[in-house]
This record gives sequence, structure tokens and C-alpha cells, in this order.
Amino acid sequence: MFNSLFNKSDESKRAKIDKIYQSQRSSFPGIQEITPEELQKMQSGNNLTIVDTRTNEEQEVSMLPGAITVEHFKAHQEQYRGSKIVAYCTIGVRSGMFVKSLEQGDWDAYNLAGAILGWTHVNGDLMSDEGPTKNVHIHGPGMKLTAEGYEPVW
Repeated sequence: MFNSLFNKSDESKRAKIDKIYQSQRSSFPGIQEITPEELQKMQSGNNLTIVDTRTNEEQEVSMLPGAITVEHFKAHQEQYRGSKIVAYCTIGVRSGMFVKSLEQGDWDAYNLAGAILGWTHVNGDLMSDEGPTKNVHIHGPGMKLTAEGYEPVW
């Protein structure tokens, strides 16, 4: 799924992210997906809305630059009509279900495969209220799958 060069430790983490994500894909069949590499290339373009489907506690640790919350999206959804929606969470399950829920509304929506954990493996930027960060909220020590240089927080 990820095409960049990594050290062996990161390679095994990426494989585990992919395995977990693939094991959950039946929960949201038929949705469109995008890889972290594809999202990085798209970020400089207009007409892109990134939606963070995680909890407020997770979002306080870090978010992708420019991302909005689900609550903000729902409250202002008509202003995002016509844009490409990319949703993410920690590994891609909650965001996959969010993208599935948008099918009824005829949205151009995509799930970020591997989500924020996969994002770290392409050296993706993250922001917190204090500015750029390398911290990533995870759900416990079993999810320490961030790339080298990022700090898992739970």
C-alpha cells in the first residue's frame, strides 16, 4: 500500500497497519479509498476537504493540517458540496464508516487507507493547537505503529 522507502522496523509497522485495515474493510464495502501518498500530492490543490473522524481527545493531540471535525462538516456540509472529501481516523475504520454514510448524499468521498498511522509513514505533517507536532494519539501500546520520528500518545 505504501510506496516509500523505510527502515525494517517501519516496514513491519506498515505491514501491520495494512493487515488491520484490510481485516476491517468488510465493514464499509464499496467505498473509494486514497493512499497517504495520493493525499500528499492532492494537498496543494484546491477543492479538498479533510475530515478527522476521531474523538476530540484524539484531535487535541494532533490533526492533519487543515482538517475539520465531523461535527463541523455536518454543521456546514453544503459549503463542502462539490469538493473531494477525504476522511481519516487512527487506522481507517471509523473514517471508512463515515465515508460509507456519505454514499446516500452523492458525495465524492474517500477513506484515507491506513489513516493517521499510515500518514506518519509518508512523513506527513501534523498540527496541534501549539503548532507542528510529531505526536499521534493511539489507543494503547498495542497500536504503537507510527513511523520512526513520531511519538505515539495514549
